[in-house]
Parts: sequence; C-alpha cells; structure tokens
Amino acid sequence: MGHALVVGGTGMLAGVVKVLSARGWRISVLARGRSRLDALAPLPGVTAYQADYRDPPAFGAVVRGVLPVNLVVAWIHSTAPEAPLQLAQLVADAERSVAYFHILGSSGGFLVPKVEDLTAIQGLRYHQITLGFMRESGASRWLTDAEISVGVIRAIDTGTPRSIVGQLEPWSQRP
Repeated sequence: MGHALVVGGTGMLAGVVKVLSARGWRISVLARGRSRLDALAPLPGVTAYQADYRDPPAFGAVVRGVLPVNLVVAWIHSTAPEAPLQLAQLVADAERSVAYFHILGSSGGFLVPKVEDLTAIQGLRYHQITLGFMRESGASRWLTDAEISVGVIRAIDTGTPRSIVGQLEPWSQRP
C-alpha cells in the first residue's frame, strides 16, 4: 500500500486507522492526547505521535518528521482554522500527488481557509468529507464514530472530490 497520515485518528477516526492497518498501510497517527494514541500503537503498521495542531511550529515539526505520505485523513477542530492549510502545504508532494481527505463538521462551509486555497496547492488532491446527521423513525441524531469511519473509508475508496456522510438537509431537522 503506502504511508497514511491520520490527524485526529484516536476518536471518531480510530475505525479508519484500524481499516487502513488491516489493508496493509503504514500509518502515522497524530493526536493531542497520549492515552488514546497508546491504544492504537499496537496495530500493525501504526506509529503514534502526540502533536497539537493548535501549536503550528510543533505540529509542523512532527508532520515534517513523518513525511513523505501518500494519503492524509484530517479531522481538525475549528479552534485551529489555519491548521488544515498548514497541513496541506506540508504534505503536498508533486511527485506523489498526495490524496488529502479533509473532514468537516456539518457547518464546515464556514471554515477558514477557503476550499479554493486547499484545492490550488500543487501536489495535493483535495477531497472534502462533510459530516451530517441521521434521520430515523422521525427523529434526528448525530453520526456515530462507526458511521463516520465507514463514510470516510467509502470516500477514500471512491476518491470522490466531495462527499457527505449522513445527510445535511433539511438543515432544520438536525439534532
């Protein structure tokens, strides 16, 4: 396979790390908390790194230390609006054309930087995954971690430039 970088891979993306590991990927997982990282470290091909994307210099140093990669899966909270662009600029590689799967919450359209800033980076194939909600039996609920992981893996497998996990409409029916 190749080398994947999963940012925020210890919570809702832990299932993604497990699937990629089972498929034979070498995976560098970055997360802020050490205890959850330690739970993933025994998986085949997984190396865990503690890194906080809210600290750009330290985050950049860790990312540079795991390069090169073929695949990036990134869930970055809105508390670090500059981090998705920083990550994209760091991993971009004209020789490899890195696939960058950027996961956004349901209100991700308000994210800074703009998608255009990310899609214009040479050596990067930008994919956007927006997380929505589920409607069941007349009620709404947020996605489970398992549903998110399945949706992210589906997006990786299909290579779709933009995908939605769950639904976003009607927005008035979100939980």
